[in-house]
Amino acid sequence: MKLIDVNQKLKTGDDCLDYIEKMHWPDGQIDCVHCGELGRASRTLRQAKSKNRRNLSFPCLACGKQFSATSRTIFNDTHLPLTKWFMAAAMICEA
Repeated sequence: MKLIDVNQKLKTGDDCLDYIEKMHWPDGQIDCVHCGELGRASRTLRQAKSKNRRNLSFPCLACGKQFSATSRTIFNDTHLPLTKWFMAAAMICEA
């Protein structure tokens, strides 16, 4: 994705999270990142810690652990907005 595309399509943290979710689970079936159980997780909106993006968690019905779309990625526990991460990645790719 080019810098201009990132600037147009991923304007908010929610847009970035939607993009990450589509990359993780292209068919929409959420697989647990802990136990690998296929399609046994559901969406839950938690109290948002960050004002920059929604705070969705995915509790797994098989193992009971929770995870997010950014779990096990470089974006996990970041204090920077995802929009900045995506802009930086696009700049590096275009350099």
